Amino acid sequence: MAKKHKRCNCKKCKKRARRKKPYPTNHPKEPTRHHILPKSRKVDSNIAIVPRQKHDTYHTLFHNLTPNEIIGLLVKEYWNGQWEWVWKALEDENL
Repeated sequence: MAKKHKRCNCKKCKKRARRKKPYPTNHPKEPTRHHILPKSRKVDSNIAIVPRQKHDTYHTLFHNLTPNEIIGLLVKEYWNGQWEWVWKALEDENL
């Protein structure tokens, strides 16, 4: 396994520092790494790249819940326990 290159004054580091990011930091469309299953649950390789605004909104709504816990929360709190709508949606080929 190769060692990671530390930042210094070499040509490689100077070139990397000059690269302009497509979006400024904290821009709503800045791509962010979102863990589909929370990192705190000790799950590997479950990353999705999503815009910062959507990522922040997701965590505002669902905090650190897993997808299964989110579906359970929606069914219990918002759909009065009507699981048939979940199954109907999963059968829909247009998803």
